[in-house]
Order: sequence, then C-alpha cells, then structure tokens
Amino acid sequence: MDAHGFTPPPDASAADAEAQLRAADWHAFDARRDLEPLRAALLRLEADDGVTDAHRFATERLRERGALLRHPGGLRGDASSHALSPDGRYFAIGSWTGDDHQRGTIQVWEVATARCVNVLDEIPGGVGWPERFRNLQWSADGRLLMGELGTGGIVGWDPFADRAEPTAAATVRPRRPVGFALSPDGSWIFLHRCDGNTSTQSGTSAGLVPVAGRGDPDTVPPPWWPGDAAPHLGLNGAVLIPQVSWFSAASDRVWMFGEWQPGTRPDSQYGAALASIDLRTGQLDWFVETELDGTDNAHRVALSPDESMLVLHHGDTLEFLHPATGNRLGEVEAPFRTARLTWTVCQGQPRLAVVCAEIGMESSVKIYEGVDQLCSLMQVPQPPEPAFSDGIALAWSPDGERAACLNEGGNVEIMTVGPKHDYVDYFDAPKESRGLWWGAGDVIIIAGPRNLMFRNLTTGETIGDFRYPPDTGTDRPLWDNSQDLGRHLHPDPTFAIDADRWVAAFPEGVVIAPSGAELLDHNLAWSIDRRHAWPYRWGPVEPAPGVAACFETLDPAARAILAPLRDRPTAEPVVEWPPPNTATVDVLYDAIGESFEAFSETWLPHVMDATRRIARQRARAGDVEAAETWLRQISSRDWDDYVRFKAEVALVLAANGNPRAGARLHCEAAIDASHGVSDSALPFVASAVGATFAALGHPERGQEWIQRAITAIDPDHNPWEHRIAVCWALLEGGLDDRARQLWTDGEDGEPADANGWLAHLIRIGRDDLMREILYDVGEDWYSFRDAVAVFTAAGRADLMREFFEYYSHTPDEEDIESLAEADRNAVTPRPNEFDIAELRHRRAELLRAPSSERRVDTIRLAWRAAAAQHYDAVLDMLKLLPYKDYDDQPETAVRSLWMALTGVDDDAW
Repeated sequence: MDAHGFTPPPDASAADAEAQLRAADWHAFDARRDLEPLRAALLRLEADDGVTDAHRFATERLRERGALLRHPGGLRGDASSHALSPDGRYFAIGSWTGDDHQRGTIQVWEVATARCVNVLDEIPGGVGWPERFRNLQWSADGRLLMGELGTGGIVGWDPFADRAEPTAAATVRPRRPVGFALSPDGSWIFLHRCDGNTSTQSGTSAGLVPVAGRGDPDTVPPPWWPGDAAPHLGLNGAVLIPQVSWFSAASDRVWMFGEWQPGTRPDSQYGAALASIDLRTGQLDWFVETELDGTDNAHRVALSPDESMLVLHHGDTLEFLHPATGNRLGEVEAPFRTARLTWTVCQGQPRLAVVCAEIGMESSVKIYEGVDQLCSLMQVPQPPEPAFSDGIALAWSPDGERAACLNEGGNVEIMTVGPKHDYVDYFDAPKESRGLWWGAGDVIIIAGPRNLMFRNLTTGETIGDFRYPPDTGTDRPLWDNSQDLGRHLHPDPTFAIDADRWVAAFPEGVVIAPSGAELLDHNLAWSIDRRHAWPYRWGPVEPAPGVAACFETLDPAARAILAPLRDRPTAEPVVEWPPPNTATVDVLYDAIGESFEAFSETWLPHVMDATRRIARQRARAGDVEAAETWLRQISSRDWDDYVRFKAEVALVLAANGNPRAGARLHCEAAIDASHGVSDSALPFVASAVGATFAALGHPERGQEWIQRAITAIDPDHNPWEHRIAVCWALLEGGLDDRARQLWTDGEDGEPADANGWLAHLIRIGRDDLMREILYDVGEDWYSFRDAVAVFTAAGRADLMREFFEYYSHTPDEEDIESLAEADRNAVTPRPNEFDIAELRHRRAELLRAPSSERRVDTIRLAWRAAAAQHYDAVLDMLKLLPYKDYDDQPETAVRSLWMALTGVDDDAW
C-alpha cells in the first residue's frame, strides 16, 4: 500500500481494495500524486475481477470532488492547430469557429489514455490560421498554452482551467496572421509582425513582447528591445519579416527565418534569410541569406533539440550551421527539392530526418547524423497538406532510436533507425491523417483535419480513434423542432458516437444515448482536475433514452435551456418537414422587427435601408398602419432618411389605392423637404414629393420638385443610384414618359440592384417597360444567366422563351431545366408540390452536414423557402441562425422577405 492509502497493492483482492479505499482519507487526495498509481492498480484489478465495488466507490469519491464527464466532440470546424506538450503527456488541438464566430475551441487530451480531459470553449475567432504552423505553443513547464486567435490576438490559457478566459496576453494586432514564438519560461513572446517596432535597431519587423497577466490587451506593453543596439554591420537598414522563430532554452537568443521586407535590401539578390538575435544586446548578430521559395518557407529551417545545429534548406543544398555563430558546419546536396525537417537526439548525437514533401517518391526519408547521411528509409510518406501545417509524416521516439512514418498508403510503420534499420510495427491509419506525434509512454498520435487516433506501441492497441465532426443524418438528442438546443450549452454535450447515432454527455455525468450504444466507454471519460482521465465504465453506466427521463438530474443551467424537451416523449415520431404552412408573409416582417431591436450604431446604415424598403412594401400591400409603424423607427435626428422615408411611403400609398393616407404623409414630407436636405438625398426626396403630386391628380404642382430631382442627379455618387430611384418615383406617379426619357439619357455603369429592378417591373405588370430595359437601356446590365434567373423566379417561362428568341439562342440542357423550373414556379398556390419536394430534399442534405458548418446552407434554405412562400419553413431556418451579427439572422430575414416578394435575391422596390 502507498504511503497515502489510495493505491491497493498488486496482490490485493477486490474486497481488500474496496476496504482500503473506504478507509483512506479522501480529503487528502492529490490527483497529481495519487491518480495515476490508483488508476493503474484498479486496471490490474479489473483485468482479474472485472469492474468491482472498489472501482465504483473510487469513482463516486472522485465525482464528489468535482470529476467532470468529457467526450471527444466539441470542435466546431476542422482542427487548425496541434501541439504536443514538452513532456509528451498532453496533446492540444485548436479549431476554428465553424458558423459561430465566438465558438473557437481548444481540446486537451491525455496521451496515456487517449481521452479528452479539458475543453476551452468560446474562443472568439477561433484558434490558429490555415497554412501557418506553431499557432499553439506550450511553455516548458506545461502550465501555459499560447495561441493566435481572432484577427491577430496572441493570448495564453491555462490548459487545465475550467474556462476559456485567457490568463495571459502578449498582444492584439489588426493583422492576420501575426506569428510568434513563446519563450520556454512563458514570460516573453517574439512577435513576428508588430507596429511601432525598432526595425533600424533590430533589423527585423518583429518585436520582443512581455507576456502580461489576465489576457487584457490594454495592459500589454508595446514591443521593445533591451539596450540601445546599433544596426548590424552591413545590414544597411534592411528589415527581415519572420515566418518562423524559436527561443533558445535559456531565452537569451531567438533564431528566425523569413523574407526581406520589399525595398529594404536592394543590394541583395536573395529574398530570405535565417538570422539570430542576441536578446541580451538586442542585436541581430548573424544572418545567412537564401532564395525565397514559394509558400513553404516556414518548413525550410529546423533547430536540433540540444541547440547544437541548425539546418537550412536552400532548395539545392542542405546547409548545417552553428546556432551561436552562424558558422557553416557542413553543406550537402539536398535529397528533395521540398521537404519537412525534423530533429532528435540519439545517444548525445543530433539526428535529422529529411522527409520528402512531394507525391509518390520511394525512399523518401533520408536520415543524417551530424552532417553525414546515416541511412535511407524505404518509405513513401504522406505529402503535407498546406492547411494542416503542423503535421509532419515522420515522428521520432523520445530517445531518437526509432521513427514512425505515415505513408501514402494510409499506414504507419515503426522502425529502428541506423545503418541496419529494422521494421518493428505496422498498422493502418485513417486515410485523412496528415501528421504524427510521438508522446510519452510510447503512444503514437495520428491526426488530420477531422480525425485523431492514439496507438500504444507497448501493447499494440489502438486506444483511441475519433472522427470530428462526423456526417450523420439523424436528429440529435437535444433537437427541438428545427434547432439543436445543445449548441447553447458550453461545452456542447452532443457528439456522434458513430456514423448514425448521436449521444449527449453532460459534464455532471448525465448521458443520453440510444439503446445499444456499446461504444460509450470508448468515447467518454471522467476528467479529474481537467488533467487525468478516469474510465467511464467504472462509474454508473445507465444512459437515459431522452431529456424527459433525466431532466431533474441535469445542471440548472442545462435545465433552463432544455426546458422545451422536458415533457417530450423519448420515442416521439419524426415530424414531417416542412411543417404545415399556416403563417403569412407578416411573420417575416415581425421576425425582422424583433431582430433589429438589438442593434447598435454599428449596423445602423443596414438597418435604416432595410427599414425604408420594408415600409414601402407595407404601403404597397395597403397596410397603412404597418407602414407608419416602420416609419416611426426612424428618428428626425437622421433628417435625410427621415424625410426620404416619409416621402417614399406617401408616394406608394397614393399610387396604390390609399390616397387619403398618402396625402396626409405627403403634406408632412413636402413641408419637411422644403426645409432642405443634403445634395445626395435631394434626388430621392424631390422625385418622391413631385411624383406624389402627380399620383394625387396634381401633376403641375410636382413639376418643380421633379426638375430639382433630375438636376440633382450625380452620376459620380454611385452609378445609376440617383437616376433609377428617380425613374422609380416617376413610374409610381404614372409619369412613364418622363421616366423613359430619364433612363434613355442614361449614364455610365449599371445599378447595384439591377436584378431587383427587372423583377420589380415584372411584379407590377409592366412587361413592356421590362423589355425596354432588358433589350435597350440596360442591355449591358444583365448577363445571360441574370435574366434567366429573374424569369425563372417569376415563373415566366414565356418571357424566357422570348428572351432566347430575341438573341437567337438555342436552349441547352441548363436552359431547358430553367424553363421547367419556371413552369413549376408558375403553379399556384405556392408552396406547390414541387416546392415541398425540393425543400424536403435540401433539408435532408443540410442535416447530413456537420452542425458547425451549416450556416450558409441554412441561409440558402431560408431563401428557397421564402421564394416558395413557405413562411413556417423560413422561420424554422431563422431559429437556427445567430442573431448578434446583422449578417446572420437579421439579414437572412430581410433577404428572405425580398425573395418572398420578388423571387430574386436583390432589394425590393
């Protein structure tokens, strides 16, 4: 028995082990000290007796002290960054955000158990950048994990913390990406690009930045260099922009590789250099130049772990350099034009693997010991993928005596390395894999953008094999009508257990799983202090069939979010989608109004423009009260918009059967306009006021206003923006000839919403004017496909055939399908049977996509439902979109309204 009473001896029986654990003082339990020995002892006991009361009792005690249930899901998109901790015990994975900009994620995995032990959720902007490597870096003691996020921020996290709040920050810069190196002690950042740097002193665009506490960018000091260093002799003010860099173990030197800033080194025939900065003096104390070679420059340099050698890949040669002096130690012919370089140390001697980065070359790994080639490995390594820049197809064992190679054929070979190397193991890997890492305890990690695998070489067992996010077409266990409530929880408890089934695993230990979910233990683990995994099977393994069966045992925050599912039966029959179409277009107006309430000044121009157009559409439909309600959203403080909106709504009312309401608003608008508006607003306001006089039967009173509008047209403001708005007002007022003259005079360029204008003319029954625009005035405005798209959406196959005939065009296969679709769209009422079939098909496709990557297709499905006038289906899709940014739920609702009214994705007139 150990000194603290937590680890039963190897020969203990199940009863003795349980008695010992019950007698132990669990208040004194220290996970870092006691967990791993206890876990090992209970694994031995399980091998003899199965899961016993000793296992269950220990699990109960660990849960009482805060153990959390973890699952392998949670990444919202492709894995973007990977980093093995210096001691090889933990593996960190960072991902971008998927559809939700606030849901970047870092997972921390315990290598020995192949289980996720911590999740840092809600990282704004995601982690890392495609085609950039070392975006996640550990401090030497493993207590700090530093990474790039968002639009150039570099912050640090405690990898074992209970939340994603940064504990440190180096800088926040409006650059994408920045690039950095973390000092081993975690106190300094070498920042590759920074503002206000002392480049004439350092010879680099980079800066040395202290790591500030609490992750507050406002507390981060500017980059600086110690001392008052003179420029490097012969550098002549040139500036090097690093792409990759490393601190020395003592944090007194930085090595970097990058390109010369254009124009700063005109005397050099080279575009790049490897350089060293002595941080004690701030001087760039040596550099070696080389040619700039494509986008793979970050992988052309490697530093040996003992800091005795640097290697620089010149393309034709490999040059070995002394890190302290930059002196050449040797130069050999490069075996491959492009390669990945990775060092180890074997029995005190540095070894370098040069791994071919080209496709299909045999004998594509060369091993060097010192500067001499030691051997060739008969491998065909998996070529690197630019977006998976951390991945290398070869990993060294910690002692440098073995290597693992990920081959093109989707297998991994383990071999001893030397003049007579032997192959000692072989296993298959997921075909999507792109990189290897050799962790502590002889565990190999194999990863790709969407897969992760752990292989214990001692036992020959694959101890973890995960895909994220897998494609599954079934509804999730926390699905409510048309949305997944799990996405509102942090972290999201839902994950796919295989290609067909979902599970929800909550941190407090509640599991919702389908019957026969035998793979739970392969995916779940109790996380102790967010550092150590504890087998799930040692605790209560009684998954619930649905939320209703376990609702009262959930955490209060989860209960609040999942309340809609509280009384829902587990085996609720699948509801046919789309739902019955009981709503009218009014629900879209309501949805837009609700979504606009939360927006600040940042999005005001978008909100104002949409509000003006919505008020006009309400007026066109004859709903005076609704139109005026929307008008009241505009303050007189925004004078130009206030007057314009009122004048345009008055015109639409007067011209479409509401002369009394139109006259009342027109009187107000005319008085307001007489007080003056800006030059840019005058064409809009004056044309609407003048045309309303005509609509009310007094055209002579509007002549002066109309002439003022025409005179104020500024073709340089935005092409056709003024002119076509004046044309619109003249047509509304029944002044067709004036409108025709105005667009015949024309101007350069084309209107931004030309498709909407064509659709508007068809919508108001003016096919004659549509032909004038399409075949004469606006002939250059429309591509062939633009016109076909408008006719298709309008259900006007007759106009499409006329269009083909006008241009002597013989319909091809795509045209024939467009004609058929136009005929289908003409079938009323809508949604018709063709619409329903297509909506159902598109939603099935949507559900097969990873939930974190559904935003674009969800928006498109909302638009398609709107075009089909299926408003209940539109609302279902809107519920799935975030509402904090205008370009998510609010803009989708607005554009859905335009689609419903006109059939085209363009602003409605």
